[in-house]
Amino acid sequence: MKKFCALISVLLILAVHASADVSVKKLGDGNIEVTFFYGNPRAQEVVLAGDFTDWQNGALPMTKGEKGWTYVRIVPPGTVMKYKFISDGNWTEDLREPDKVDDGFGGKEPRFTCNAWMTEQRQAYDVINDICSIFRAIPVWNGREFTVIQDRPADPVWTYTNANVEKGEFTYSYSAMKARHNEIHVEYANAQNNYEKDVICVSDDDLIRRYGLNVKKVTAFGCTSRGQAYRTGRWILETEKLETRTVTFTVGAEGLMHVPGDIILVADNDYAGTQLGGRVLSVANKVVTLDREVPFKAGEQFLYYNQDAQVTGIKVIDVLDGNRIVLDKAPTGLTEYGVWLRHGEKVQPQLYRALSIKEESKGKYTITALQHEPQKEAIVDSGAHFEPVSFSEVPDRYRIQNVDVAATDDGIRLSFEYFAKNESTVKYQIKLYRTFDGNRTLYKVYDDLTNTNIAFTGLPDGDYTAEIRAKNGVGQLSEPVTKSFSVNFTIAELVTVSKLMGIDLNWRNPIFANTNAAIEIWVSKDNNFANARKLITLAYPTNSYSYTGLGVADSYYFWARMVSKDVAGKFTDPVKGETEKNATKIVDYIHGQIGKTALTKELIGELSSIASTGEKLKSIQTIKTQAIGGGRTAIAGIALGASVEGQTVESSVIVMADKFAVVKNDKDDQVKPVFTIADDKVALNGDIAVKGDLIGNRFVGGEIDISGEDGELKVGRSGAFVLRSSEHNEGLYMDNQNIIIYDSKGRIALNIGKAK
Repeated sequence: MKKFCALISVLLILAVHASADVSVKKLGDGNIEVTFFYGNPRAQEVVLAGDFTDWQNGALPMTKGEKGWTYVRIVPPGTVMKYKFISDGNWTEDLREPDKVDDGFGGKEPRFTCNAWMTEQRQAYDVINDICSIFRAIPVWNGREFTVIQDRPADPVWTYTNANVEKGEFTYSYSAMKARHNEIHVEYANAQNNYEKDVICVSDDDLIRRYGLNVKKVTAFGCTSRGQAYRTGRWILETEKLETRTVTFTVGAEGLMHVPGDIILVADNDYAGTQLGGRVLSVANKVVTLDREVPFKAGEQFLYYNQDAQVTGIKVIDVLDGNRIVLDKAPTGLTEYGVWLRHGEKVQPQLYRALSIKEESKGKYTITALQHEPQKEAIVDSGAHFEPVSFSEVPDRYRIQNVDVAATDDGIRLSFEYFAKNESTVKYQIKLYRTFDGNRTLYKVYDDLTNTNIAFTGLPDGDYTAEIRAKNGVGQLSEPVTKSFSVNFTIAELVTVSKLMGIDLNWRNPIFANTNAAIEIWVSKDNNFANARKLITLAYPTNSYSYTGLGVADSYYFWARMVSKDVAGKFTDPVKGETEKNATKIVDYIHGQIGKTALTKELIGELSSIASTGEKLKSIQTIKTQAIGGGRTAIAGIALGASVEGQTVESSVIVMADKFAVVKNDKDDQVKPVFTIADDKVALNGDIAVKGDLIGNRFVGGEIDISGEDGELKVGRSGAFVLRSSEHNEGLYMDNQNIIIYDSKGRIALNIGKAK
């Protein structure tokens, strides 16, 4: 038990980053000499504040010594004093005599207490971790010793700027929204209810209304106080709300100047929107030349590292020539190429707590640190409610929220929300970056916007990232919030389907396109877009079209693209389409048109009936003859009919006969058949002149002779044939013995067969 208590004491001591003490000595005259001590020699300025100084208003400066800061005060016996230290602007209490905090019932109680009865054997690390959770700390084992990192305000021990990190780059990341809980359920042993388990709820109603309920359940180890349980939940809530930013950077040997858990300063010029730090070029008494122009203001502090690797601050009196400043006194220990910092009321480096220091290679370290808000402790323990101070020239951060992108009639519309104390003085800047073919470029800047809703018009294809910032009345920009989206006007997967007397086209539209966009279909008889014409324009999101009224075995080439006002997407690759060439399907289709309509059925009924009904209302005329014998009927006739029904106008001529012939008078009163249909066959005497396509499954006959200006095809009865692409010995020539290809000048380029 003694060892266990000793371990707890060690942990509590390790949790203190800066020691503090008060010693008293009785003087000969009966008065008391009180010596206040604050043990952090790295602090730049420490003052003593209390009820005897009207707190901060009359705070007393302490004297810096080798081990820390001291202040001596003579008081009469029986004097009671309340006091705190203010180290570099941060309030720090004497941890040996901590102030009590509100218990929630109008009284006071210690900040942390542990009331636990352990009756079971557990892993040592688990026990230590539970104990550390009481005072908001975590244990760290480095292989040789235990240390404890406590989450509370402390003085920074080192500083990093763009000048002393690799490539001058800081990389930031942020906690996910789902990791930011807005209601904490804390389970504890309620001393007011016989130490029965109880649950207290700590919530942020504003966050719940904005993002919806996100609950986290925890158990407060050794906690019997309702007030302490509440503070436990409050600490988790405020930590996830205020400390959302993580920074990562790589440094040299300076990575060994501190350990995980230490508070560090990060002066990032790019993040702050102004110059916060750099290198010293030269020092001449009180005049210091910097490596860049810096908008120092009179009264601001010039910080640097002295010969003892401690941060020292001197007031700036004047600025000369942009990069030369005049200090209140000559800087001691400032060397050439030393690191400097700018420190003012609104322009300060950011506080971070180092989480890890990883050695990447010899002399090279990667540091990961978490945003540190020193005011969080006051918010949790004192019930104060105020926003964390922003130490940059950038206005309120994390205010741009709920960014959304949607396709509308007037383009790609971006909207967002912004919460500011004075909306009338806020404007917005949007930088639109475009990535196309792997290259990312700044596409356009939209500046001094007064509306949180903007439409981007005329955007070409590409992947876009909108970087949104708020701008205050003096032009200072907030931290950017980004939103990515894609604009795609490219039609994909254009295909054709053959049909009788037509071609069907189908395609896939882009997922993200303006609702007022249209699809253009272009067509050409050959695979040359220069000869193409626009066939039709269709409204988005139409994804099919039927090109009808074509001939048999017609072929075309098609292109498609999407357009919207002055923006046009790329054309698709050419796609060939052909009408149906199957003769059987074509013949079946033509036959199917006969007998399809009501008029046709009525005409056939007139011809087939033995006696005329005389009841038809349509205009029908028939010429008919018939013979009946042996129970069989032979009918021959012609029927003519016409009808108008609604929007349908139709006329038909139907011939019914077993044999049909067209004849002409020949000499000696003889007739000569010209066109005959018999036994489901068609016979024709004479030549056929066809303008269009001649289709069929088989041709039986004599000679074939097809000649024109561009060539000829001859097939004789004996089987001899000639195929010529040109009359002038150009291109292809083929017969039963040779395959010859001529060049443009009539010379033989290729000859397969007999020499010619």
